[in-house]
Amino acid sequence: IDKIDNKGFSGKSIKVISDKTNICYIIKIIEERKKLKYAIIEALLLRKCKHPNIVNIKQFYKKRNNGNISINIVTEYANDGDLHIKLKEKECYDEEILLFWLMQVCFGLSYLHKKHILHRDIKPQNIFLNKNGLIKIGDLGFSKLIKNEKDELTRKQTHLGTWKYMSPEMKEKKKYTSKTDIYSLGMTFIYFMKDGTNYSDSFNNLINSLIEIDPSKRPSADEILNNPLIKDKMKRFLEVHNFENSLAYKIFEKIKKQKVKDEDSFFKLVKNERKKLCKVENENKETEIENKDKETVIENEKLVEKDLDILMCYINKRLLNES
Repeated sequence: IDKIDNKGFSGKSIKVISDKTNICYIIKIIEERKKLKYAIIEALLLRKCKHPNIVNIKQFYKKRNNGNISINIVTEYANDGDLHIKLKEKECYDEEILLFWLMQVCFGLSYLHKKHILHRDIKPQNIFLNKNGLIKIGDLGFSKLIKNEKDELTRKQTHLGTWKYMSPEMKEKKKYTSKTDIYSLGMTFIYFMKDGTNYSDSFNNLINSLIEIDPSKRPSADEILNNPLIKDKMKRFLEVHNFENSLAYKIFEKIKKQKVKDEDSFFKLVKNERKKLCKVENENKETEIENKDKETVIENEKLVEKDLDILMCYINKRLLNES
């Protein structure tokens, strides 16, 4: 097993390659006693989430070593780092790229908020990327499951999240809702917009609306997704990925008339249909690859393509429902 060590606030992260499947994963190891509860929260919440823009958990387990306990969380591997790395590489990005990222983060946040989960630590370090630009929200250690979207939370003990991305209401230990994640999202993108002259008025206005001091004036994740800029990006996303000639299109055509009660049901339907179509394709063309490193890359790309197919089906469904 190949390992690459990386230490962060939440613990040590290790990249591993499975001997059986040649697929890369990340194992996050949390050993510090005061952080164990956050690790368990993250694992339990991630297990509830099956969305192409949220890091997928494979398993988690406790491990004892010389009387010490650690929590090990095994998740999928995003092969292009995180937005913090992108921010260090270049401080100012084109509007098109930022729209591409913003759209996907909002898909993930919309899903979390519908499941009554507040992330509470949205920042560049917790937004991961695959090399084809697919976004993954991760690190749900500070997340909170609430009874319903109208619930407000008061945290009197300590600050949660990262100060420079934290909403005013959380800094002041006031009541807060899912709009606290929206503020953090806005601050994340402000740091990518050092030169405001590079952006349209529409985009500047959208980002500025996310960091309104009054939470009620901030849009929800769904309202952001209904913004004309974002809806136009959705259409162009499908065009760039040649949706009408893709496997995703075949999947969508098979399932489009079936009724689903929620997003989880839709994603499950897409996955099942994709599995059937891929099985047929694999039976038609069997290939052998001797080079293990090449096989590893191919296996990981297959996982990314799976999420891309699911995301394209989801975007097309949204656009059809809203047209």
